[in-house]
Amino acid sequence: MKKIHLIFGLGLLLLLACKKEVIDLREGTFVRFFGGTQDEIGYAVLPTPEGGILFGGSTTSTNNGKDVIIFKTDSSGIHEWEFTEGSAYDDEVYSLLNLSDGNYLGIGVSHSTGNPYNQGYIVKISAQGSVMDEKFFGTESKANYDFRNGTVLQDGGLLLCGRVVDSLKNEKIYVVRLDEDFNEVWELVDTCGSARDVKQDSDGDFYLLSFGACGGYGGTDTYLQKYDLQKNLIWSKPYGGVQEDRGWTMLLTTDGGIAVAGDSKNKTVAGQERDVWVFKTDLSGNILYENRFGGSESDRAQLSSMAEFSDGSLFVAGDTRSKTNGGSDFFILKVSTESQDSFEIKFGGNGHDIGRGAAITSDGKLLIVGDSESLKGVSRDIVLIKALSNGRLATD
Repeated sequence: MKKIHLIFGLGLLLLLACKKEVIDLREGTFVRFFGGTQDEIGYAVLPTPEGGILFGGSTTSTNNGKDVIIFKTDSSGIHEWEFTEGSAYDDEVYSLLNLSDGNYLGIGVSHSTGNPYNQGYIVKISAQGSVMDEKFFGTESKANYDFRNGTVLQDGGLLLCGRVVDSLKNEKIYVVRLDEDFNEVWELVDTCGSARDVKQDSDGDFYLLSFGACGGYGGTDTYLQKYDLQKNLIWSKPYGGVQEDRGWTMLLTTDGGIAVAGDSKNKTVAGQERDVWVFKTDLSGNILYENRFGGSESDRAQLSSMAEFSDGSLFVAGDTRSKTNGGSDFFILKVSTESQDSFEIKFGGNGHDIGRGAAITSDGKLLIVGDSESLKGVSRDIVLIKALSNGRLATD
């Protein structure tokens, strides 16, 4: 990569140093913190059709364990509403979707009344921030379920993917298909692994991204699988090496490929920590390219942490412990076959700063959501960042 920037512009560093919750900059860029008295974690960010921003994850500021929290802002990051929901146990939203009727869907883990075991969870939220519907999934006794991601199908239904961990601690892929009224059409439980993303192609088939120690190359490997919409397996392929390789997020790219981002321990020096791992295949799962990014310490991409630029290059958000300002820092990358257009940027304060979600707005600006200890020093706030397409804040 030709361009490696170790800071994100003076605006963010000054913000963290001065412990300000809001900084508005030129050209519509900004940094905003959202939080309460305890920890808030930001997992997913989503541009909404009218130009707003939806983002969410979990909060412990309700003093009820972890509760689901979702925020809606306008295009400038100005707060419009927030939604919280929870049980007596830990509840989180990992992914967000725009629905065709103008409302939104949160996807994650929660608990129906009186159930101490995790269940896959979806909540439909109106454009004004009120609950319209919610569903819980997972019926096996003493098993823990969750959903990590989902996609809207061509027929208006949903595909949701995640995992189930049974009473013997066996981890299995868990996929559910719903119709447009959220009625279950079928479920798929595989014998090994944890599903992390799912996408439908133009032919109606779907691709599933998962990882697990399932007899591939050794250790934990990443898997891509293609199914028809009746859940018949078309093909399955492993990716990785003898160490641990985890694919967290997937895109069907505009040029007819599959892009995957995650983290990998497979590098030239044994015993080193994870690197951000990005690879691309054709629609048959054949590798077109793969790259690893990072330093001597742990560098990771996260769930829902990748988006595609209009030129076909990839935007990836994560975190790094390599040469940081303190703890972990945000780590964002543009991955392109044209090296002069690529960049790596690291930025953060004195605490742990983690990028978890990434998106690109209709006008080409970058959205990053995550969480930071650097503002308060003792607890985490959700951070929402809007940057220029080159990864910079407009500070001058």
